[in-house]
Amino acid sequence: MSQPQNIETTISSKIEEFFGTNGNPTELDDALLADYFKSLEGSVGQQSLPSPTQATLDFSSNTRALTPFVSLSANGKVIFVAQQIESDMHIPGHSQVFGVFELGTPFNYKLNNIPFGFARLSIVPDDGSLDRIEFISSRPYKVPKLRGSGTIVDFGSLKAAK
Repeated sequence: MSQPQNIETTISSKIEEFFGTNGNPTELDDALLADYFKSLEGSVGQQSLPSPTQATLDFSSNTRALTPFVSLSANGKVIFVAQQIESDMHIPGHSQVFGVFELGTPFNYKLNNIPFGFARLSIVPDDGSLDRIEFISSRPYKVPKLRGSGTIVDFGSLKAAK
């Protein structure tokens, strides 16, 4: 089994353990999500950010863009963009960066539902390294199962330019 598959297996077992230990919660607050991401430390890789960040996963049909896109934003800055399906969902949750990412390089992503209907987005570099960005929704959301590639973009502001 390759390293990325080993990590996916580890994360899947950590998710099951987390939900089982916490009584299968129907909502994940800041403290629970911080505990979940902390449980991944050491299993996934070195953490490059000190704590999980509140984030939003957006499926947007932005009329200025040529195609619909999926974006992950945290602290008012876009950190990941991929062309994708047309929808207008805005999913709150938390994201955590593990490792070091070079902006502008291609990454693969996988979006799916995990136990009890929570949404999970995993963003991993296409070079096979252990670095990754993980996002988990704070409440259950039905999301389409998607795989694809995208780009880690400049951490530019989401505020409109004047």
